[in-house]
Amino acid sequence: MDNVFGLDQMNAAMRAVQADLEKSLPAIVEHATQPLVHEIHARMHKDTGRMEHSLDVVSSSSPGKASAIVQVDDSAAGGDVHYAIFEEYGTSKMAASPFFRPGVEAAKAAVAQQLVNGVLKVVGEHAG
Repeated sequence: MDNVFGLDQMNAAMRAVQADLEKSLPAIVEHATQPLVHEIHARMHKDTGRMEHSLDVVSSSSPGKASAIVQVDDSAAGGDVHYAIFEEYGTSKMAASPFFRPGVEAAKAAVAQQLVNGVLKVVGEHAG
């Protein structure tokens, strides 16, 4: 960003930063899921490989908003990996072997840092 003189130029510069942040937000959010996916994947049982290959990120966005959901795809009742919930919480006949919740806990700080880094990168491009 060149030197800014006056309120009009400042407002224009801030609008440009905001526009770039809104445009970049979906990619920033999706990129921030990488540590979470890594931590969950590292804790999954890998007996058949079906569950680990079902780990998925679903992203959505609208102007000024973005979200990403990390999930075990096909884990609903009747799905190919419906047993993921049994692994996580256990059953009356099987002890729990949590992988998802501990992965979330382990990744919280890294996800937050990825989000901050993504935003700072966009803002920094305007400071140039």
